[in-house]
Amino acid sequence: MKIVQGNGQTSISMAQSNKAEGQGKKNGSSIFAGDLNRMEDDITKRKKQAMKEALKVMMEQYEHDSKIDRGMEESRQNIADSRNQMKEANTAIQELQQEREQIREKYGVAPDSQEQKDLELIEKGRKAMREYRMDSLSEDELTQLAEMGPLTDYQRESLSYVDLQDEYRKELNAAKEVMLDESRSVEGTKQALLGRQYDMGDASRISGKMQQQAAKEIAGMMLAEAKDHVDEEFKKLQEEAQKAAEKKKEQEELVEKAKENKTDIQEQTQATQEAAKALEDMEKEIKEMAEKQKLIEEDLKGLVVNELL
Repeated sequence: MKIVQGNGQTSISMAQSNKAEGQGKKNGSSIFAGDLNRMEDDITKRKKQAMKEALKVMMEQYEHDSKIDRGMEESRQNIADSRNQMKEANTAIQELQQEREQIREKYGVAPDSQEQKDLELIEKGRKAMREYRMDSLSEDELTQLAEMGPLTDYQRESLSYVDLQDEYRKELNAAKEVMLDESRSVEGTKQALLGRQYDMGDASRISGKMQQQAAKEIAGMMLAEAKDHVDEEFKKLQEEAQKAAEKKKEQEELVEKAKENKTDIQEQTQATQEAAKALEDMEKEIKEMAEKQKLIEEDLKGLVVNELL
């Protein structure tokens, strides 16, 4: 088969002629079917290869972009979850504070009563002990804590609610840290997403009512455990307050002793100076007496010479 071009038309001839084939190859006017088939195969392969390479590049880019998008979406969801956790924790803290007020009213404890003031001092002392800052309390406060009687039922129950509030404060602070970290992550990757808008969908929350119910059960368990440990911690607080009070007293005694030693040194120095002055005066007096004695001896010698003359 050969393709012949002439008079503006193209025709295909199936004639097999060695002479024609030789002339076609020689003058370049004919293309044989074998060459055409090989060319079509090469083009098909190249198209497939190009498509495969392009698809690979697109898939790699898509995976890269999808990873960034997923990270951004996860960060946004974490920020939303953290914000909800902070809100829930703050609400729980406020509700527990209201319940503490109800407990105080139930026990009939006045806001300005000594029992309430002792409770506030105990809270301050426990906070200082947990932060290893017992020295921040005054000597009177430390002594008062060390000599305070056992906890009342009202104080014990109220302190257990304080412990539960502290746990919610920890959750609040942890959620706040997560929100800040995720916000920084979002800001750091935002430039990579400029000009692109992918609808990756909103990630659904796994928690919900089951998490809320679990949180209530955990809160109840924590409250029961807090009540069991309040007396033990109060006893430890009293011991720490006693030690701190003794330490402050020892420090004050050392300061007083240092002042006394300073006074003794000053008195000894003054006595030494006075003794040196007295010695100097005595030496001066002896010298004057020696000089007078010398004059007397010279006068006597003069008298003897006169008598001899």
